[in-house]
Amino acid sequence: MTTPKFLSDKFRHLRTDTPLHDILVSIALLAFGTVLCVLTRKATQNLLNTSFIYLMIVVAIARFTTGYLYGILASVISIMSINCFFTYPYMRINFTLDGYPIAFFSMLVISSITSATTTNLKAQTRIRIKQEKQLAIAEKEKMRANLLRAISHDLRTPLTAISGNAGILMENASVLDAAKRRHLYTSIYDDS
Repeated sequence: MTTPKFLSDKFRHLRTDTPLHDILVSIALLAFGTVLCVLTRKATQNLLNTSFIYLMIVVAIARFTTGYLYGILASVISIMSINCFFTYPYMRINFTLDGYPIAFFSMLVISSITSATTTNLKAQTRIRIKQEKQLAIAEKEKMRANLLRAISHDLRTPLTAISGNAGILMENASVLDAAKRRHLYTSIYDDS
């Protein structure tokens, strides 16, 4: 998931792998979920919708935070919120409601599975990114070595000719006539 440019520039300094980030994401999503539940509760008067909204929020928290803790904690808070704010008697925690233990256990299992899955996917993604970086470095090193080999080969041929002609001139300059020396000088100049 990519962040829009105007947001990424504004919040560039916030790291996404810190506990503060995870806490803020959890609080924001739980608050959003609660507001959404209040709005849908007034419109539909159906507790099942409330449970599904909180379940979506728990899955989102598990997805956008690191580790298991935030997803499991969000599931506990969600069950408590449903019990306190959306079931009679309101503003009281009542553990004796029909189906409450099953709902509580179900949300814990779902959040644990989702947290485990997303944590595993994030770890695999980190490993894949690291491998891709290592592969890119190896590819770059291979290209560098090939370039150096090609340059070395391209320089070796004229340098061999220059060295050979310079050696002939150094050892036999007095024996060679002016035309031969001129030809060797021209060859050295052309090869260089």
